[in-house]
Amino acid sequence: MAAGSAQLGPDYPSQNGPIAHPIWRVDFSLALFNRSGKYQIGKEIIDHHRALIDSIWYWRWRSEDIPSGLSARLIGKAEKLERDWAMRRNNVSPTVRGGKYRWLHLDPLTVCHRRPTQRDAVLVHDLGPLTHPELFPQGTGAAYDLAFRIVKESGAHIVCVSEDTRQKFIEHFGAPRSSEVIYPPITPRLTEGALQRPQGVGDRFILTVGALGARKNQAQCIRAFALSGLNDEGVEYVLCGNREPGFEEVLAEAENTPGVRLLSFVGDAELRWLYANASSFVLASRLEGFGMPVAEAMAFGLPPIISRGSVLQEVAGDAGLAVSPENLSEISEAMRGALTMGSEERTERRNQMQSRLESFSQDSFNGAWRTLLAG
Repeated sequence: MAAGSAQLGPDYPSQNGPIAHPIWRVDFSLALFNRSGKYQIGKEIIDHHRALIDSIWYWRWRSEDIPSGLSARLIGKAEKLERDWAMRRNNVSPTVRGGKYRWLHLDPLTVCHRRPTQRDAVLVHDLGPLTHPELFPQGTGAAYDLAFRIVKESGAHIVCVSEDTRQKFIEHFGAPRSSEVIYPPITPRLTEGALQRPQGVGDRFILTVGALGARKNQAQCIRAFALSGLNDEGVEYVLCGNREPGFEEVLAEAENTPGVRLLSFVGDAELRWLYANASSFVLASRLEGFGMPVAEAMAFGLPPIISRGSVLQEVAGDAGLAVSPENLSEISEAMRGALTMGSEERTERRNQMQSRLESFSQDSFNGAWRTLLAG
């Protein structure tokens, strides 16, 4: 369908019987430039519940297709101008809106150009721009602070990707009128299908998956790998992900550390092979909204090395090996410990992982979102 065209979804059933037309409209403006985990979760929601959605919007542009190229840049620029204007006004007063439609915001920032009401819902991934402003471009924290205050004052329903995120929202803004946690799913496309070995990757390696930069803390993990001396025993450290702020430091550490391989892009088949053949997995990041790579590693039976006191502990439970992301010795010792773990401990951790993974199934995710959207 051409951009800007309109289409009502088909009739769909609810718990109270058939409904003539879907009543949800979705603001997916984040898709204009963002292809991170936020985008993937939003796309999952839309793809699996399209019959419950009347229309999808990018700022004030209604479209069945995600705008791209010049269109995306112009729409994104217009959205930012309106958000900047909202920040200058600094007004969080609730709005009143009638009509049959309810709005689902897939990123809190979009409430700056389309004020929510109690009937609407907002998906919240993390409060990183407020808790770790140094990891984001200047002004990002102020924008999200305004957005979160608008959400809180509106009384809109808040959906968080983790209990950690919900608690941080409460700490900063107080308890919302209503909220719930819906964990993202581990998609079958990752765990099912062919495996393909990436070129040049050896037989024994530690794996990290995630955007390469300061937020994920890979430079520190590379230094910890060098400290471990594992490369002298034939172990490599393989990292894959897109670039984000802080990539230059990661690249410099990788180029100066024997045994480290950066893979800028891998397909699904290659990623499956990496998970299936890794000796251990590490994601000792400074900030995560959820940490899907940890859940993915667990699905392949890899006890993950994770950041202590973070949402990653919520994901991994007792199956994870928790470390301080700033402590080189702890990360280094955990890398070595994961490789030398005895069979009894490994089996116990795998059993714990299997129990945790039930929370991240596609069925659980779809069921929770369907209950929300059809309610």
